[in-house]
Amino acid sequence: MKKLYSSLLFTLIILGAQAGPWTQMASMGGLGRHRAFSFSIGSHGYVGGGWNSNVFYYDMWEYDPATNSWAQKANLPTYMWSDPGFGIGNKGYVVEGGYTYMYTPLTNTWNIVNFNSPSATYYDQMKFTINGKGYICDDTYIWEFDPQTNNWIIVYTLSFPFYGDLAFAANNKGYFVDVYYNDCFEFDPTSASITMKSPLPATNSQATSFGVNGKGYVGLGQVGIDDVREFYEYDPMTDSWRGINRMEGDARENATAFTIGNTAYVACGTNGINHNDLWQFDNTKVTGIIEQNNPDEFFVFPNPSVDGKFFVKQEGGGMKNMSAQVFDAAGKLVKVEKLQQNSTIDLSASPNGNYHLVLLDAWQHAVASKKLVLQK
Repeated sequence: MKKLYSSLLFTLIILGAQAGPWTQMASMGGLGRHRAFSFSIGSHGYVGGGWNSNVFYYDMWEYDPATNSWAQKANLPTYMWSDPGFGIGNKGYVVEGGYTYMYTPLTNTWNIVNFNSPSATYYDQMKFTINGKGYICDDTYIWEFDPQTNNWIIVYTLSFPFYGDLAFAANNKGYFVDVYYNDCFEFDPTSASITMKSPLPATNSQATSFGVNGKGYVGLGQVGIDDVREFYEYDPMTDSWRGINRMEGDARENATAFTIGNTAYVACGTNGINHNDLWQFDNTKVTGIIEQNNPDEFFVFPNPSVDGKFFVKQEGGGMKNMSAQVFDAAGKLVKVEKLQQNSTIDLSASPNGNYHLVLLDAWQHAVASKKLVLQK
C-alpha cells in the first residue's frame, strides 16, 4: 500500500509539473540582477535597473510575449533599484529619489514629470494601479498619482505605523501586506478607506507580489535564512489565502513581477546567484497545496474529531523544531503549535467546520498539509 501511494504521489507530481501554472520563457538579454523595477504598457512588459550587490544597472529591456523575445531600450537617466514602477495607458512610470520618471515607448525616451514625488526607495513592491491611476503606500501615507496632471496627492493617512512589504490590485481595490506581522489591508480608492482582511499565512521577507484575474499572489523571498519558491493566493471574494503551486524556477528573493492582460510574469531575483530568467504564470492552472504525507508519514487522528482534539504523529522519527499552523475555512490563522513526536492540536474552543493544518519544518517551509474536520 505504501509503495502504491508513493507511485501515485510521484505520478501526481509529474502531471502537476506538466500542467501547472508556471512556464519558463526566454531569459532577459541583460545580466542577472535583483531589486529591478518592472511595469507593462499595452501588450509589452519592461524590466530594468536593479543591481547585483556590487554594480547598479542602467539598462532596460522590453518583453514581447507574442514572439517570446526581448529588445533593449533606452538606458535609464539615473540608477533605479528598489523603486516602484507601473504602467498607465501608453506610458511607464518609475519613482526614485523624490522624482517621477516617465518612459514613452513611441519615442523611446525618459523624462522627469514630477519633482516632488513620494520618497519611494525600498517600497518597490508597495505599488499598484487602479482605474488609470497609480498608488504607492509607505509607512504613513497612501499616495495617488494622476497621469493627466502628473501630480501626487495623499489620499489616506494611516492612523498606525504600517511597515508593509507587498501590494497588489484585484477587482479595483488595492491590498497591502506586512509579512512580518502577517497583516493584510484592503484599500478602496472610491471611498478612500481601508479594511483589515485575513492575514497572510506566511512570513516571506524580500518576497514578490502581483494581482491578476481578480486575485492576488505573494511568493518567493526568504524564510529564516533560506530562499524559497512558495506562493500564496488571495481570493477577495472569500477573503481567504491558500498555498498554491511553487514556482518551478530557482528559489530567490527580490524578484520583480508584471502582468500583461490576464497573464503574470516573474523575472530576475537572487539566491546568491543573480538571475535574468522569466517565468510566465497562468492562474487558470493553479491548484492548492496537494494534501499529502511527508516522507516520514504524517498522521492526524481522529479525523473527524468529536471533541476538538487532533493527535499528530510522525512515523519514523520525532518532530523536533517542527510546527503546525491551523487555518479555518476562510483562511484565517486560528492556532500555531510547536510539535513533538506525538502532539495534540486542540480546537475544542473552535466552532464546527473544516480546517486546514499545515506542517512547517525548522525553516518555516510548508512540507505537508491535512484537512481537519471538527464535528462536536
